[in-house]
Amino acid sequence: MKIKFYTLIATTLLSGLLFYVTPAYGQSVSRLLRRADRAHRNQQLVSALRYYKQVYARQPDNRYAVKNIALLQLELRHYSEALTWFEKIDFDKEAPDCLRSYVRALANNERYREADSCLKVYRTRTNKSPDVDFTRTDELLKDSSRWHIDYLSINSSLDEFSPVMYGHNFVFVTNQYLPTGLKMVDRRNERPFLQLRVLTDTGQITCTDIRKLSRLQSESRGVPYILNADNTPPASNDSRVTGTYYFGYQPWKGVKRPSYENNVLVLDRKIETKYHEGPATFSSRFDTIYFTRNNYTPGRYRADRQGISRLKIFRATFHNGRWRNIVSLPFNSNEYSTGHPALSKDGSTLFFVSDMPGGMGGKDLYFSRKMTDGSWGKPVNAGPLVNTAGDEMFPYLDDNNNLYFSSDGLAGLGGLDIFRAGWVNGTLTGPAENLGYPLNTSKDDYGIWCIHDATGLHGFFSSDRLGDDDLFRFRLQPLRLTIKGSVYLKQTGLREPGVKISLVNATNRKDTISDITGNFEWPLAANTDYQLCLEKKGLEKRIIPVSTKGISRDSILTFDIYMEYPPDAFR
Repeated sequence: MKIKFYTLIATTLLSGLLFYVTPAYGQSVSRLLRRADRAHRNQQLVSALRYYKQVYARQPDNRYAVKNIALLQLELRHYSEALTWFEKIDFDKEAPDCLRSYVRALANNERYREADSCLKVYRTRTNKSPDVDFTRTDELLKDSSRWHIDYLSINSSLDEFSPVMYGHNFVFVTNQYLPTGLKMVDRRNERPFLQLRVLTDTGQITCTDIRKLSRLQSESRGVPYILNADNTPPASNDSRVTGTYYFGYQPWKGVKRPSYENNVLVLDRKIETKYHEGPATFSSRFDTIYFTRNNYTPGRYRADRQGISRLKIFRATFHNGRWRNIVSLPFNSNEYSTGHPALSKDGSTLFFVSDMPGGMGGKDLYFSRKMTDGSWGKPVNAGPLVNTAGDEMFPYLDDNNNLYFSSDGLAGLGGLDIFRAGWVNGTLTGPAENLGYPLNTSKDDYGIWCIHDATGLHGFFSSDRLGDDDLFRFRLQPLRLTIKGSVYLKQTGLREPGVKISLVNATNRKDTISDITGNFEWPLAANTDYQLCLEKKGLEKRIIPVSTKGISRDSILTFDIYMEYPPDAFR
């Protein structure tokens, strides 16, 4: 499955220039397959894909080449092409895991019914519960006029993701702002390494309503939008995958950059290395940063027993205008990855992602509590409320005790979807809520940063819905929920004024009196259970349950309520 974590292979440090696949002429099919398999084992995915395609050009009936082309296209996020290649496969002749990958490709192309049917076949063949769930797609795809999503002008034809506000500054992860010339690139996808960048003048960012973007059917990707003024097609960019990562050098050309590029700065030279950095989180006073980085300190590069440089979380403090005192957190390891830190507002809890042993699936959410001496305690798995057999990543804690994260194992629309759970008094509450379409799509949606105020929920997030990883702004207007009612006297059918009406929930009570026409009206809170209590001297008391749970659109709840005399009133 697609995982947005990245690692490196130390043994490739001396490999020099990144060489491209040589033409197939004069090479036997067996030799091409050996080269393809070697590149695949070394996680040189783009090179491996070229070799397998050369094999297919000579032997269209080569099942092994077709299967590997399909799997590589999916891993490189060429969703439309992946589906085309999967549909050439006879799944009765392949291992069940190949069928599971086909399910992913179907979901990424919004063919949910077929994906669900294939999951049933997979379950029958393996007697395993699948780690994906598409049973709620119809519900989650219900568009809401409350959402407004904009594409940001800071995006390029490369990668931008995991935005966070640092005071009035806009910090994000990218590989776009690089000087020209020979650059370190990731051999997995032949793209530059990721770095933390900051834009100090956010007023330069312009926004375009995502619905206004021109649609285009890309020849190679099936991407439904043009984003760059020069129509530059998006390239493969799965540069955050936990696993094996390679790099080399290559001239990087043709990158579309915004006009205010010179105002996008390196966050800090002490933090930046020649490998991957980001995402990051800041303390509420902006004097401490926690950030993800490969297992590297200046002059010292480390790898595990397989030669993999794992991810670690580092901390730095701000002093005299610079980030200093960079230290590795105590729960990091050379044998597994930790990353994607998210700090609570009070600084007492740090959520993060790890593939450490003993988890519930691929990548799980963990948290650590700050001890009285300022050190971080032993990591705690966040548990089944948020973690699944799939991958959970990119946590974020807002100021209202909500934990946001992305998962491809909870019921969703395909790829990573953004979810929300409560974090109350150090305990997760749920169930985790899928935020639905259009924030989530069949592609990867993740890396959210947001605030909740009187205008609603608003902030930024990342998505590859347009072909590569881009930054978006979103706004979710508050639900406008109202209860309106009319009170009648049952024995006469006439409207009844002067009835005392109370609206009560678990934390609040409101009182009013029905007006001269027997009417009343109140605003309601979303996702709340109420009791509507009506009483008037000489009439029987009425208690009516009212709930706004499950209501996702602006609504008016209307009630006609009949009061009546008690049975012995006229005796």
